[in-house]
Amino acid sequence: MENMDTTTMNTDDTVIVTLRRCGHYLHHSAGKDSGKTNAELLAALNDDEKKTLAELLGKCLKSWKE
Repeated sequence: MENMDTTTMNTDDTVIVTLRRCGHYLHHSAGKDSGKTNAELLAALNDDEKKTLAELLGKCLKSWKE
């Protein structure tokens, strides 16, 4: 999955592949023993982007539980 070219995928596939890549990274490379802080992991985002991301991910989680 790491080498998949998302530029040729449809939007839905791109979103899911990107979410999976993020989850994989967080699970395998950024766990509690990694020494990485939340601030370091989210350094690429500004506060508004972090808020939007949290809201969108929360919306997905809520819909998946229904």
